[in-house]
Amino acid sequence: MSSNDGQPLAMALPALDHAGRYRARGRCPWHAHRGFELLAVRRGRCTVELEGQPPLPAGPGSVVLIPPRCAHIHHDRTMVATAYAIFRLPPRLLPARVRRLTVAAGDPLLGWLDQVVDLHRAPGPGDPRAAGGLLLAILARLDQLDPPAPPAPRPRALALAEAHLARHLGGEVAMEALAAVAGVTPGHLRTLFREHHGCPPARWHRRQRIALAQRLLRDPRLSLAEVAAACGWRGGAPFGRAFRAGTGRTPGAWRRSR
Repeated sequence: MSSNDGQPLAMALPALDHAGRYRARGRCPWHAHRGFELLAVRRGRCTVELEGQPPLPAGPGSVVLIPPRCAHIHHDRTMVATAYAIFRLPPRLLPARVRRLTVAAGDPLLGWLDQVVDLHRAPGPGDPRAAGGLLLAILARLDQLDPPAPPAPRPRALALAEAHLARHLGGEVAMEALAAVAGVTPGHLRTLFREHHGCPPARWHRRQRIALAQRLLRDPRLSLAEVAAACGWRGGAPFGRAFRAGTGRTPGAWRRSR
């Protein structure tokens, strides 16, 4: 797929970490993954228990989507057969919440998941876009069968904090001062940023400062030292480390590429 000017379009495909099939009767120990886990029960009955949530009974056709780093366990009540896939996708593209639904035996979602498992187990490196495309189709099917709830109104405290950070892109902002502007506790403000941006306030602020630095670097009249100072970094070395951590390139290399 390409854009109107012939350039390839970037597509955010899920990155598959692992996929497989399980057939046994036992008790899977508590564990968590750095990515999402999609679990489909094909035969038998089990109970999926997630940390801090009531147990979820699951049987044939049950599909459970488990968020990253969510500790969970499942108890098999009979001989159980499942298919599963563990994949990564930015939180802003897929909300980190537990989803559970039941699909019919012939639903294409189950067939796509089987194909993901087969691709992962096939010999050779393969093309990661194939599994990523199937996972994207699975997530679209999940939304079709279980439409996401409409987004909640943006909390006023979050909007106040974002506006304050946007006005202070020329340096760091203390967490206590930011929470005071927003009218909430620092802990509550961190929770709001993680829920809406997937990161704490300081990291979100750093991203905005790097975005400002990118805009300034497009002006050849500004030196790297002037850009660093305008974005609140004292010296080229700290600016270079932060910019490279956020973009993968040094400021000079990024400017030359533009």
